Amino acid sequence: MKKNKIIVFSFILLLIISVVSIGLNIKNASAQDRIRRNMINHVYSELTNISINLDGLIYNIENEVTDDETNRQSLTMLSHNFVKVDTILKQFGSWFPDTGFGVNVYAGGVFDFGYISYTLTAGTGTANDVPYSGITADNTISENEVRYLTVLRDDIDLIIAAMVSAENPPQENQNLTVSQLNNILNDFFSKWSYLHEDSPYFLLRRELRSMTLDDIRAMAKNIGTDLTMGDLHEYAVDDMGEGLYGYRVAGGIDPYNLLVASDDMQTVIYTKFYNPLYGGLTGNTSEAIDIRYYDVDKFIADGTQELLRQLPESP
Repeated sequence: MKKNKIIVFSFILLLIISVVSIGLNIKNASAQDRIRRNMINHVYSELTNISINLDGLIYNIENEVTDDETNRQSLTMLSHNFVKVDTILKQFGSWFPDTGFGVNVYAGGVFDFGYISYTLTAGTGTANDVPYSGITADNTISENEVRYLTVLRDDIDLIIAAMVSAENPPQENQNLTVSQLNNILNDFFSKWSYLHEDSPYFLLRRELRSMTLDDIRAMAKNIGTDLTMGDLHEYAVDDMGEGLYGYRVAGGIDPYNLLVASDDMQTVIYTKFYNPLYGGLTGNTSEAIDIRYYDVDKFIADGTQELLRQLPESP
């Protein structure tokens, strides 16, 4: 009799555990479904806003309705909007770790809306060994840059169209699964990744010219301590990572390089102008000058390091 009571008790306990487990699973599934719906709603709303803003910006540029400063402000706002979409996807995506959601991988490289944001307001740089210039880098918006914005708007509209509910347009399809949304986004990224040779990203490519010794002299003499990264936007550059940008300087018997440090693609922290045969990154860095403060001509002539302007005080 006692044995039967133990069996009955064990059965009841097992039943209770099963019920609790099923309840937790249902609760978790319900929570995930609610999060999925919120994610779809947020992404759809933000992309719709982006499409509307892109459409307005393109119209204003093509019809010269607004001035350059207003257009730059619009591009900055759009840049923030793309970052917001990227943030939404990655935050919500943490609930769906098996999908890799929010980190869209194409051809072995990671590419997301953050890259799109960067092109709208960035300075010059390189992607897949091709030099490019962000739209606001040179304070003008070229025909190719307008084409870039137009293709971007059209392809964002394709994402929106794929998310629309067939039963209740133009509302989003709340039954869209995470995998379906991920596939829609990856279709976009497979076209836009800078690893793709036909990517619209490369509408921003430009022919950047080599820096010369005369350019160095002009920057040192005419700009000096007011030098910014914007003053360097027309020159070919190697993005060396960690905020370092390298420029090869042509036009003399000896080879020279200019290394520029910046943590925001605008403010110049320091420059190092040096002959790589005698110093630089891998040699004696004392054989270098900051062109904002030193006499460039004397350094080129015989390596003399003579100050023309007072160095800033160390922080």
